[in-house]
Amino acid sequence: MTNAKTALFTPIKIGNLTLKHRIVFASLTQCRSEANGVPGGFQAEYYGQCATDGGLIIADAANMNKMAGSSSDTPGLYTKEQIEGLKKVTAAVHAKCGVIQSQLWHQGRAASSKYIGEKPDDPSPIEIKGIEFTGTYEYEVPREITVAEMKVLVKDYQQCALNSIEAGFDGTQFHAANSFFLDQFFNSSSNQRINEYDESPENHSRFFQILDGLIEVVGIERIFVRPLPWAAFLDMVEPGAVLYDDSYDFNQKKYLDPLHNI
Repeated sequence: MTNAKTALFTPIKIGNLTLKHRIVFASLTQCRSEANGVPGGFQAEYYGQCATDGGLIIADAANMNKMAGSSSDTPGLYTKEQIEGLKKVTAAVHAKCGVIQSQLWHQGRAASSKYIGEKPDDPSPIEIKGIEFTGTYEYEVPREITVAEMKVLVKDYQQCALNSIEAGFDGTQFHAANSFFLDQFFNSSSNQRINEYDESPENHSRFFQILDGLIEVVGIERIFVRPLPWAAFLDMVEPGAVLYDDSYDFNQKKYLDPLHNI
């Protein structure tokens, strides 16, 4: 027990982050942003209260563009107003000598035209059955995103990563979990395409071009990854799930640390 306590409170270096202890404040979705996805004073106060000297906070996921979801009261990271709001959050954490990461989020077919004004994007036009888990809206048949649009999406992710750094975050997490957009590409129940992004393991991993794009603009030491293989949330069923690194060699990205598998 003594050794466990000692390890928990010993420093560790992860990517470009030097932490004084190993207790991490996990991400959560607060739905406390103000109009148009702009974080306000409440979030700055909250994260400031949670910050510790040399401790890591992973902020609640931020929509990386309008089509990413923009659901009720969730933050965004794609407008000047949102960036300015998030600067207050990071400043509050840094005032306590804490460390904070952003999360780049795209909800895919879990989003709603109620918030984004048009059908949500998805690998294939396969809807989630039923009503959104907060009871706010009924899921709808999504629109299949085109190959050309996915290449534009890489650029949007790159800009969002740059916005994250401008907002004062110490690193940014590539959200590829919880049955949202990127996770939907890796699952045959939501990805039934017949082009280069189809359901084969090799083409599943092709979508990690977004990850390469993020590394290109902000550096590998600032990028963290959050996958979640075999999740059954939001109608995700993968009887023959393939580990994400079967085709995308994370070992070549040896400084990509850590690869979160939560």
